[in-house]
Amino acid sequence: MRLLGPSSTTLLVISLVLAVLVTTVTVAFWDRGVLRMSRRIVGLTLSQAFLLLAAFVFANQQISFYASWSDLFGGH
Repeated sequence: MRLLGPSSTTLLVISLVLAVLVTTVTVAFWDRGVLRMSRRIVGLTLSQAFLLLAAFVFANQQISFYASWSDLFGGH
């Protein structure tokens, strides 16, 4: 298993930590600044993306469907 492969625990932990970090920063700056709405949208979108990545990696660890990135994206 590679360090940051599609079924690595490292990628799972990194994505969960980033999801929590982005969510915390989004909540902390929710009502501040001129670009409030765009910051909210970007923050919530990034949070969802990192959570979906974590869910994908966890599911992939359970079923071991994609062993490498080339399996996932169709490389040689």
